[in-house]
Amino acid sequence: MPTRRSTRPASAHRPSLQDLWEQSIVDGPSYEVDRITGHEYDRGVKMYHVLWKEGDSTKEPQENLVGAALVVKEYNDTRNEADRADKQKLSEGRQLRKAERLAALAATKEKADACAALAAAINDTSASVTDPGDRDPTPLDVVVQNKTGRLVLRMHRNKTATVWRAFDLLKERPSCLLDFSDGVACGCVPSITGGTSNYWQHLYHHHRSVWLTYKNEDGDLTVAGQQEIADVAEAMARRMQTSLTTASKPALAPKAKATLDRLAAEWVVEEDQYANAPEKPAFKKLLGAATDSGWEGCCRTNISGHVTGMANEGKEKTIRLHKIVLDGNFKLVISVDLWSKNGVALLGILSHAIVEIKGPDGHM
Repeated sequence: MPTRRSTRPASAHRPSLQDLWEQSIVDGPSYEVDRITGHEYDRGVKMYHVLWKEGDSTKEPQENLVGAALVVKEYNDTRNEADRADKQKLSEGRQLRKAERLAALAATKEKADACAALAAAINDTSASVTDPGDRDPTPLDVVVQNKTGRLVLRMHRNKTATVWRAFDLLKERPSCLLDFSDGVACGCVPSITGGTSNYWQHLYHHHRSVWLTYKNEDGDLTVAGQQEIADVAEAMARRMQTSLTTASKPALAPKAKATLDRLAAEWVVEEDQYANAPEKPAFKKLLGAATDSGWEGCCRTNISGHVTGMANEGKEKTIRLHKIVLDGNFKLVISVDLWSKNGVALLGILSHAIVEIKGPDGHM
């Protein structure tokens, strides 16, 4: 079957569409295009999906379709119009969501102000809500104080975990109450999963400093100093002693597990390992044997959290050190090194301070 592709004329210059059309007539038979069904790019060349009158389909560059210029133009115009319509729809959708978000924030503020005024009328912090019956519900029917004394919807009265301090519990679907670094209100509504994982994840990705503060308050990012390691050893000894008198082995205390998680994170950083290294079956088997099944490693999420906490600790120490150096008018020299390890780009900054100290003889 003769090819539908025209032969490019031998010329140092790119041929015009008229040249290609004339060349295609000279080279051989022509075929009629039924329609163009789509396109893709192959090494930067736009290839049209062509359905021919003969019934078969091929992929052709534009220079092979010079005889069907009107069909190509009609297809391109249709696609461009569809692209413009899609962009317009996306733009309108963003504007609508922004307007809804601002309206929701305004409604939340209004409700919060109303609830604050209502707080004086609530004397019993554990007061139950009576059945409204056939009358319209009032704020007293849906707003209660939880165990922490915070005004929340009745459906959220048991949400007392630390993470909920960052979310509006006066809404059926809690939204974030924090602001971004530029002062713009967040207002994000994480998807509901029945727990707090998505809410913690939101703080981790968008409000890292608040995430660190809350995790430290909960004791989930404990340091692994000498005292903490000694506490782990004591907890393991108590566990071993208890297992001698009971059929089951008690679980390690959460604080001991948090310390072991921190030690695993320090190992990951020190040895430039992947965050999921403690999840490997062989590693978990080793840890389980070493701790008598008391601790078998931790997930990459915990490792990432501890590494973030360690980075924040290093940042605070660095800020304090440089403040001392700069306040003392010491000469400061900074060198920078950039490298990669395990697919991660790393940046190291080393500071040198030249300090003049007088000796016993008075000389510098």
